[in-house]
Amino acid sequence: MIRVTRLRKEYQSKENQEPVLALKDISFEIGTGEIFTLLGPSGCGKTTTLRSIAGLERPNGGQIQIGEQIVFDGSRNHYLPAEKRGLGMVFQSYAIWPHMTVGQNVAYPLENKKLPKKEIVERVRASLKKVGLEAYINRLAPNLSGGQQQRIALARALVAEPEVLLLDEPLSNLDAKLREQMRIEIKHIQQEFGLTTVYVTHDQEEALALSDQIALMKDGNIVELGKPFDLYDKPKNRFTASFIGYGNFIKSELVQLDEDMAVVQNSFGRFNATSRLQEKTREVDLFFRPHYVSLYRDKPDQELNVGEGVVTDLIFLGETIEVFIRSGEDIMRIRSHPSFIPHEGERLYFTLQPDKSFVFHCESEASSNNQSAEAEKIFA
Repeated sequence: MIRVTRLRKEYQSKENQEPVLALKDISFEIGTGEIFTLLGPSGCGKTTTLRSIAGLERPNGGQIQIGEQIVFDGSRNHYLPAEKRGLGMVFQSYAIWPHMTVGQNVAYPLENKKLPKKEIVERVRASLKKVGLEAYINRLAPNLSGGQQQRIALARALVAEPEVLLLDEPLSNLDAKLREQMRIEIKHIQQEFGLTTVYVTHDQEEALALSDQIALMKDGNIVELGKPFDLYDKPKNRFTASFIGYGNFIKSELVQLDEDMAVVQNSFGRFNATSRLQEKTREVDLFFRPHYVSLYRDKPDQELNVGEGVVTDLIFLGETIEVFIRSGEDIMRIRSHPSFIPHEGERLYFTLQPDKSFVFHCESEASSNNQSAEAEKIFA
């Protein structure tokens, strides 16, 4: 178990006197044996969070607990050094010693502990066997491929038999095929040994494929935390909807708001959708994923959640066809099964599921705030 409470990290800026807040009182808890992913764009604070857990960064405030042990407490000025936390870590750069063999690289942390030579040899072989590199034990590490070097780094992290494994963008230097292969291998190893794992990545596909929980970060804050399916399928935040996967954002006018449901009007039609609004505002965005849309050539017999438009482009992707539909100045993208192939210039109808469609505030918060007075007139 890992518990992070109100973690704060500041960096002093050279350009001005104001410190830069890299982490802004973030909190989360990781269950034993879980893969917990810190996901977000560059500069959001995910690596700083990981390094704080590892003991490679000293936060300015908050608390970090690993198992039953508190390893950092800002209120008591308590800080346990990295080498005493008993964690395994894999860096983005692999950090492989180029002058050492595969076996020597993996043995390094055990030799630092001055363990008996026989025990070191046994544990190194066992660790390399876990990652499928036992046959390469006497090879020079730089002579192996990128994927194999990544597995060396993983074996070195596992050889000390840690209860917690930290992975900092470990697959970013690999090609697409190797990334997919290594995702599967990491998942299998993690599950086999029940390792509590903290994984840092900017790759949403990696996060969705590997994680039990995802913390989506932006500007030093956790924007949304939850299971991969929930963040993808039921985003509570506009940033979550836009960052994870692809979706359509259609400019709309709010017609009615009733607790968690909203009715909006846009160039395609009138739609009932799940509300994610914090306050009433005239201009909103209707969001939905391309594959949660049903296409028709004849207009469905229902009043709400039916739209129409003209096909502008088609892209064949094998298992699906991407259909681009325009109405006025708005364009939406739909993914259709190849059994339904429209043609460019054809007018089509479509329906949306209310529980798979969401209404968010417009991207510009300032614009939304300026319209709040106008919105009150609508709902008066």
